[in-house]
Amino acid sequence: MALFSGLDRLAGDVPSVPAPQNWPYARNATYNAAQQAADRRQWGTAESLMARTLLTDPVNERVIGGLGRIRLSAGDPAGAEAAFKVSAQRGWRDPATHVYWMAKSIELGDLGAAAIQADALLRGPVENSGRDRIIDPLLEYDEGRDALAERLRQSPPWADVFAYGLDRESIDELAARADVIGRAGRGIWSCLGTSGLIDRLLGGGQVDAAQRVHDASCSQSHGPESLVNDGHFIRYIADGKASALDWVAPESGDVAINPDKDQAGHPFLRLRVTMPATTLVLAQRVITKPGTYRVSWRMPDTDPHDAHALSVTLDCDADLAKSVTGAPLSGRIATYAADIRFAGDCPTAVVGFWAAPSTNVTIADVALLRLKE
Repeated sequence: MALFSGLDRLAGDVPSVPAPQNWPYARNATYNAAQQAADRRQWGTAESLMARTLLTDPVNERVIGGLGRIRLSAGDPAGAEAAFKVSAQRGWRDPATHVYWMAKSIELGDLGAAAIQADALLRGPVENSGRDRIIDPLLEYDEGRDALAERLRQSPPWADVFAYGLDRESIDELAARADVIGRAGRGIWSCLGTSGLIDRLLGGGQVDAAQRVHDASCSQSHGPESLVNDGHFIRYIADGKASALDWVAPESGDVAINPDKDQAGHPFLRLRVTMPATTLVLAQRVITKPGTYRVSWRMPDTDPHDAHALSVTLDCDADLAKSVTGAPLSGRIATYAADIRFAGDCPTAVVGFWAAPSTNVTIADVALLRLKE
């Protein structure tokens, strides 16, 4: 009996172990045999073996959940529900039980209850493909998106993976996730955590969805009226480029960009260009509509005579030929602005800052405002 017991315990970890089944306590051996019979679609044999397993281990959630799965596959929904009710009443974290009651809740139109079951499943070890099979059914319903957003506001451990590892998802499915992220609001995701999702949404033409994700995960930088992101360069200094909607700097040995702070502790960037031609030193893609915009920026610790060394563009592809220099902004110390007409030939424009040859200037507090016409 000791040998049989040892083999049965080993079969619990290694199902291929040929442990004896014909003795009263062959719990793991009969469970494995039931699973193998189910794989062969021999439902009667599988149910009989799982029922035998239940006699030896009547409070094992894996066994009761397995019995429910077999009955459901065998076309016995009433028997399956009876098994899953027992598992649910005991509060077990059995994946099969959660899957069943999630599907049942969706069928009954109770998307809040379905989201609770999804939450329980996602708190366990789930691969990306399994995660998507849990989340995607809820995304098909407006109430399901609200319910997911409500769970996400509690910052569950699966919140981060809701926004990344989505290579298999279609653009429409990504837009649905963006909608949930927008509903859930700020304080859940980091800008770096959503960067891949933002890039894919932009690449798929889902511009508004990309902005929605960016607004929820990347802090506003110059007031809600400014269209530029991270205008104080706080995130750029901390993380560098996070997504396609953040600052990008050229990778060139002729351009040096170093963070600094003024006497009041406000961050700014020092820009030094040693190359013999005017060059793009900072750029950011922004979501805009046709109209006239004012780009403004501050140049602390820069001689006013050198301010003209920095110029700006607002167009589809950062074209130096369209660059304009800023004029001093009345009432603002060391602040310059340029009003630029954007024709709207593309869904996203590029704000680009250009530095003249042998430039050594600063930049801070960038803002982009649409002017009333």
